[in-house]
Amino acid sequence: MGLTMTFPTNIITYKPYELQNWLEGSRSDCSDEYLKGLMGRDGNYAVTGFVEYIAGKHYESLGYRYTHRFGIFGGNKIGTFPESDEILRQRFGDELFIASRSLYPSFRNIKFELPDLMIFSEDCSYVKFVEVKRARKDHLREPQARGLALLALLLNCDVEVCEVYAEEDAETAKAISWEFA
Repeated sequence: MGLTMTFPTNIITYKPYELQNWLEGSRSDCSDEYLKGLMGRDGNYAVTGFVEYIAGKHYESLGYRYTHRFGIFGGNKIGTFPESDEILRQRFGDELFIASRSLYPSFRNIKFELPDLMIFSEDCSYVKFVEVKRARKDHLREPQARGLALLALLLNCDVEVCEVYAEEDAETAKAISWEFA
């Protein structure tokens, strides 16, 4: 028997026109520049990033901000994402931020993935990490569960899984449990 973690799960819906606008490149209400610019392999706008945008928009409606681009655990150089580095420093302090940046070599053999979004308050007093899933087509994988668990345990912060549904397909939310061997 191993460690079992339960991840809060949030159901978020979108309207069909929102997906159509995204596919046509109408993204003026997307505040994340990286997501806004995503294209498919053929150079046309693609569904890539859509569910992250919908989740981000949901958190913005609650008064938070979000970013898809952040570095933690040292998988990239400090300064690669200066805005998120500053948010993390303000929230967790310099000492924990620097310590967290040195953890990557210790954990790279357990194959973890960082979640899709970092949600934060304007004053950086609150930070949450969110893995976003396209309902029925995308499921939480073990490396993603490990990433959420590491963030929750090492940084003592909130983590969550968001399932994004078309409005007509919405279901009730249930927590996702994961047992680590």
